[in-house]
Amino acid sequence: MPHTVLVLGTDHRFQTRSHDFSESQHQQFASYVVATARAHKVAGVVEENNPQAVAEAEMEESTVQTIARTLGLKHLHCDPDRETRTALDIFQENDIRASAFFEKVNETEIKRRIDESLRKRERYWLTQLQQFDTWPVLFICGANHALPFLDLLRTNNVDTILVARDWST
Repeated sequence: MPHTVLVLGTDHRFQTRSHDFSESQHQQFASYVVATARAHKVAGVVEENNPQAVAEAEMEESTVQTIARTLGLKHLHCDPDRETRTALDIFQENDIRASAFFEKVNETEIKRRIDESLRKRERYWLTQLQQFDTWPVLFICGANHALPFLDLLRTNNVDTILVARDWST
């Protein structure tokens, strides 16, 4: 499977072992990631995450990073940190909504700005993925990104497999 990306959309809280989920649910997520990686013989795991976010969650490494290390796979955090987001004009939804409130912008324009920002982020991931140059790769992202990112990959002639649009226990 050269140049193949397996996309697994899920809840980010699994990546940081959030207390919102039980230990059993975290184990189910880890087991699913391991089984998927083994079944598809991936060479690497990439996740929508960054070291800054991992540190803020008071973790040394993300769940996905631990799994990759345990399996002997290459790992990459592909999401831009806050400084990079600012430089690329990538904004969080809350920031877009707050600035739109003061600008008196309507909901249609707010949704357009949110969508534009999300697509910029996904293009950044694609660049990171191409530089990572490890195939096949399992790509773990938030469920809201699974289908748009899959479309972006396909548009850029990358073979894709949708493993899960929104994996949950």
